[in-house]
Amino acid sequence: MAVKCHTDRNLPSPRSAPVDYVGVILDAVRKFEKVPDRREMIHDAMYTHMLSQYRTHVATSPDALVPALIEWLILARWVGPRKSEWCSDSPTKYKVIDDEYWDGPDALPFIFEDFVFLTASGQEIKITKDMWSDPQTSMPSTFAYLVLRVRKQKNNDNYQKLTYARIYKNPLLCPVRAAFRIVCRGRRLRLPKTHPAAVHFSSTHKSFRLITANDTNVYLRRVAQAVYKLPAGSNALRLWSTHSLRVTACNLLHRAGFSDSAIKNRLRWRSDSFMMYLRNTFYTADAHASALDLGIQPTQHEKRTLEEHELIQQGRCALAA
Repeated sequence: MAVKCHTDRNLPSPRSAPVDYVGVILDAVRKFEKVPDRREMIHDAMYTHMLSQYRTHVATSPDALVPALIEWLILARWVGPRKSEWCSDSPTKYKVIDDEYWDGPDALPFIFEDFVFLTASGQEIKITKDMWSDPQTSMPSTFAYLVLRVRKQKNNDNYQKLTYARIYKNPLLCPVRAAFRIVCRGRRLRLPKTHPAAVHFSSTHKSFRLITANDTNVYLRRVAQAVYKLPAGSNALRLWSTHSLRVTACNLLHRAGFSDSAIKNRLRWRSDSFMMYLRNTFYTADAHASALDLGIQPTQHEKRTLEEHELIQQGRCALAA
């Protein structure tokens, strides 16, 4: 309409101005209209459910889709990857970097070469056959850090490297362990170092397949349905998708009290746009309650008289006791 108001009067289109203010306004409106559809984070209860499934599947079919996907979802708690950075749209074809001047590996998602492991003193560790050949082999104690390289980013801060430390208190949620198992899986499937790392073994096809965005969406929604007792056709289930991984990482850091600059640094944002990822969660509600609850109890004089139904309920509790 704004453009038409100009062109109908034989005025230059505002879209051709040095600053496209119409585009700026339309982008803001689109973002506002998408607020109800903003993705949910993957809550603690969902991870607990996933880890229960993981323990079962990893013992019998460690390279199948479910354990492979869960390991990526664990790593995502720390990395907060964008969809394009790790998974694919097709189980057999991955996206390549569309840049005529690009001279590195052309796969857009993380490749096996992007994972480097270090000892506590900073020495690089190579994964050897005795580590990857048996999927039940534990990660050696010498593995202390993961250095993850992000070759291509949306903001073009390319070839950025981020370091993650080993977690000992809850090893199943350790980013180093998850990455170790991801790389070992690639070795067992005989994939080259420049191949995308988000893969699993398909017993149906008798070969590897790429983990897809649809695989992720379907699995997250099944977990949410099971944990929150939602009906199969609930619109609420659509709020969990591949984008939930980045939302989760952002909210976890915010919940832990990290500063805005630390969140931007760890999750690779240039601007404050990460604020759009913060959600009104159970955790923020609990923190809000704790902060404002002064622990003041009403005096006997300030207490209201119990109503009849409350007296009946209180009597029942007394009898039960």
